[in-house]
Amino acid sequence: MFFDQMQDKKLSDNRFIALQDQLAFFASELKRTGVTKELLWTEYRLKNNDGYSYSQFCFHLQKFIDNKKTVMHLTHTPGEKIEFDYAGSTLSYFNSNNEEIRCQVFVCVLPYSGYTYVEAMESQRIEDFAYGLQSSLRYFGGVPKTMVGDNFKSCVKRADKYEPELTDLMDQICLHFNTAIIPARVRKPRDKPSVEKSVDLAYQRIFAPLRNRKFYSLRELNAAIREQLEKHNNRRFRNCDLTRKEWFDQFEKQSLGELPKEDFVIKKSVNAKVQKNYHVVLGEDWHFYSVPYQYVGKQTIIIYTRFHVEIYCEHKRIAVHDRKRLKNGYTTIREHMPENHQHYAITSGWDTEYFINWAERISPMVKETIKKMLESRLVAQQSYRACMGLLLLEKKYSKERLIKACEMALRANSISYKIISGILKNNRDQLNPSEEITLFPNHENIRGADFYNR
Repeated sequence: MFFDQMQDKKLSDNRFIALQDQLAFFASELKRTGVTKELLWTEYRLKNNDGYSYSQFCFHLQKFIDNKKTVMHLTHTPGEKIEFDYAGSTLSYFNSNNEEIRCQVFVCVLPYSGYTYVEAMESQRIEDFAYGLQSSLRYFGGVPKTMVGDNFKSCVKRADKYEPELTDLMDQICLHFNTAIIPARVRKPRDKPSVEKSVDLAYQRIFAPLRNRKFYSLRELNAAIREQLEKHNNRRFRNCDLTRKEWFDQFEKQSLGELPKEDFVIKKSVNAKVQKNYHVVLGEDWHFYSVPYQYVGKQTIIIYTRFHVEIYCEHKRIAVHDRKRLKNGYTTIREHMPENHQHYAITSGWDTEYFINWAERISPMVKETIKKMLESRLVAQQSYRACMGLLLLEKKYSKERLIKACEMALRANSISYKIISGILKNNRDQLNPSEEITLFPNHENIRGADFYNR
């Protein structure tokens, strides 16, 4: 019995020794195109009839490969650097047209404390990236010595293992904040392990809690992100009594450099001709912005930032807008329109709620009058012009007189624009209660029921 067991152990040792000598060769062969573990095992068994089974062969080969992958422990210095990256997945919100807008998620972390910043933004373009980087520094309350991130097109002009070339704008950002940006090596995520881990935690602690919520603006989405981010930064470490926020405040915050007093703002400019519809187009977003109609046909200069659009003509600023990213969309200020266009824009927005809300701001008495006028027609739209005329009487006469005239019309149960306008025109609303006469005083042209019963 003992002799058989010793023979089996000796056989096993010989097989392992024979395989061990070939593992380095098999590992290198596995990197070649089309080579699989199954193919290597088949070749191995042809030369070793008593060799390992396929499962044991794979086990020893994988163990050999894993042992070759060593990981270095990194010791971080307080305030030395931040690491930044974009999450692979996106979050979204719905605009006014109920279109889903997918947003990139920017993640930034201080490796020493693990203190993290997360923000959703429209894109990875340079103005969004610069804004996100600046927002993270404002959130941390200081500037580290270096910043490490991926080779974004908005950040790196030419990637290189030894001497990457930054864009001119990134050089300006470094000068503005008195720091240095060090791009990670291409396809080397271990150059920024802290932010890679932070992205994974963001999926668990921000993406997952928000997965079933629906947002209707980027601001609303970022407010929800900030709420979950605060929970993450104030969550205690598993093997420590401190949170990321507490660790940062106690040991790292004072090591950061001072923030510049002024924000870094990226400004771009393009030339554009005012179209016949008194709008110019910002080609980067292909969005249209209005200017005063008197400038139709003239050349303008559009100067824009991430949030604002300014339009100049002949060294004079003629329009200012909030920047919108909706492709083929229009942003129009009513005062820029010709008078007839303004009137059409106003009337096209009329509805019953519009007139009722307007009347309510004047008086409950006027509101009741408007409601009866709207109900007096089979189709409410037929009374819109009359309602508009009645409400405009406030400017011509006064709020108090209009309320008094509506009160008289309601009491007489004779409600129309002509009647209320007549009351004001003839000053009947200004009569004393003892002198007040009916809306239709008796005269020779009025014949009642008695006339017809003769």
